[in-house]
Amino acid sequence: AAPPENSLEYWSRWTPPRIAKLLLGPEQIACYLCFVWAGLMLLSRYREVLRQRAAFNLELLPTEVGAKILPEDARPLVRKIEASARQRPYILTKMVHMALAKFAVSRKAVDVGEVVRNQAEIEQDRLVTSMSMISYLVWAIPAIGFLGTVRGLAGGMSKAGNQKDADFIQQVTDQLGIAFDCTFVAL
Repeated sequence: AAPPENSLEYWSRWTPPRIAKLLLGPEQIACYLCFVWAGLMLLSRYREVLRQRAAFNLELLPTEVGAKILPEDARPLVRKIEASARQRPYILTKMVHMALAKFAVSRKAVDVGEVVRNQAEIEQDRLVTSMSMISYLVWAIPAIGFLGTVRGLAGGMSKAGNQKDADFIQQVTDQLGIAFDCTFVAL
């Protein structure tokens, strides 16, 4: 397909002031700030995940083939885990510590499973709650864009009453441009 005859005219309209107007309105800047804030929070969560993965390299429990942990072995293992947990706290060390402490007291595997399950749910709820601000920001970006759209449409409609102005069409077009620029950036 051949390019349209007026393609040069189309691209000549994308001047630096037009691009600045597209990308640097108040709503667009608010969208960028929300995006960067959410991105930094996600980066922080990713770094925490990498940090928590390091706990899998700790030798918290015996891993030899056929190794068993008896109730009388649990207390020395708890002390060993407490020593490593003081250096850097990990979710895994906390869960293993709680499981071994419960096993040392109750001597029942069923109780240990219940403690681990409950602690896992608590940690999951804590992590989901910490992500709620990101969910809010993801919702806020299109809402801010919608506000910019409404502002641009309202500005265009307010110019409709001034038909006696010589540059009426230009003013309305500028306001509608604001509306669609805000929508474009937000989406």
